[in-house]
Amino acid sequence: MRVGLVGCGRVAQTHHAPVLARHERMTVTAVIDPDPDARAAVGRHHPGAVQIADLDRALQIAPMDALVICTPPRFHASVGLRALEHGLHVYIEKPVAVHLAEAHQLQDALRESDRVAMVGHNFRLHPSIREARRIVKSGGIGPVTGIRGIFCSEARHLQSWKTQTDAGGDAIMDLGIHHLDLIPFVTGLDIDIESVSARLQQSDVGSAASLGFLLEAGQPASLMVSQISGQNRNEIEVLGETAHLKVDLVNGRHVEVSAPSHRMHLVQRAAERATAVLRAADVRRMHEPSFAASLDHFYKTISNSPNQRENLIPVEAGVRALEIAIHAAKSTAESDNANLEE
Repeated sequence: MRVGLVGCGRVAQTHHAPVLARHERMTVTAVIDPDPDARAAVGRHHPGAVQIADLDRALQIAPMDALVICTPPRFHASVGLRALEHGLHVYIEKPVAVHLAEAHQLQDALRESDRVAMVGHNFRLHPSIREARRIVKSGGIGPVTGIRGIFCSEARHLQSWKTQTDAGGDAIMDLGIHHLDLIPFVTGLDIDIESVSARLQQSDVGSAASLGFLLEAGQPASLMVSQISGQNRNEIEVLGETAHLKVDLVNGRHVEVSAPSHRMHLVQRAAERATAVLRAADVRRMHEPSFAASLDHFYKTISNSPNQRENLIPVEAGVRALEIAIHAAKSTAESDNANLEE
């Protein structure tokens, strides 16, 4: 399958370009970005691809079956629409768009198309997330009573759009949107959008936010996200009536299920602690598997006939996560205005 890669920033250089280079059935035929240095950085992974600044020109001269879109978020929907107009399948990094109107335009175009479109909510395809979902769905922790998450990245230099809320780049849109998608995916419970509230701390170098909300049956949930943290953390803990489940996608990348302490034998508790230490010690030898899994899922879905396709990261999921993230962003603005009025 011939693939164009548009947008050659950090996520493309770190994840998509090397993943696509290793894939046996996908070949990158075009590397597209107005920045020649960024094009060259991605092009090193794909020496046979044409490197070009302009997307329209690339669509004219480069043979492509699909387009992987890693541009800044404000271009996601418009580039996706242009690709669909040219009959291409599209993989769009999250968020699917910055504004809901654009996301809905993309949905409308897809209803008139037989092309595959996926959004880069790649953690859905992480083996630990899939396992956690299976455990919760099978009743392994009993009915869900609450959930909490944290997603923080170590402070680093960010591209200017990553610090701009209206460009889809603050901590909620950059990091939080992943968990706003994962929480319903893992628990099977939608988020009550009217209950969502958030507080955002914005600075010139990034932002941090806390979010609180309820799941559809009233279960409380909380989320902390930060672009300016001292360490990388990506964890979800699901509280159930009979046990708790924790997924740590950084330090060990495993699923941990713990029963109430009074039900556990001392030997069992010691064994769990020892296992956690060993997994954490082994983390440096691990790789982040969800980017490769999601792009391989993209390829396999396209390869199936339309009536046999199962899209695990559809545009609809991206639109729902965007809707909740936008509501959270609005609640931060309302909180700020209320504070000014006091």
